[in-house]
Amino acid sequence: PVLQRSALDGVRRLAAATAQAQTIMIVGAPLAVRDNLYNAAFVLGAGRILGIVPKQILPNYREFYEKRQFQSGRGIVKSSVTLFDRADQIMYTRKRALHDRERAEAEALNSAVPADSRT
Repeated sequence: PVLQRSALDGVRRLAAATAQAQTIMIVGAPLAVRDNLYNAAFVLGAGRILGIVPKQILPNYREFYEKRQFQSGRGIVKSSVTLFDRADQIMYTRKRALHDRERAEAEALNSAVPADSRT
């Protein structure tokens, strides 16, 4: 919980830094929702969190062991979460085209990795 709260506080500070800049920033951070922990991309801009996309395809080979700590965001179509103990409702959605592209990229990556090096 301390690491997660610190990460979200960092995301909030980065979001605030975008208030005066005309930029969009995407950063990764852990996101706890109910009893699940996700590796998520936070979309920041205009001084706030614009959206969150939990990672759907988790690598689990060689030095990548995300499945040990994180749940896949696959199956989350549309939801909202409350962050920072206030009424900030953040929407995150799964886009079908993006999901299909990510799956194709992951399959291409997995096919390039020898089967005996995957666990």
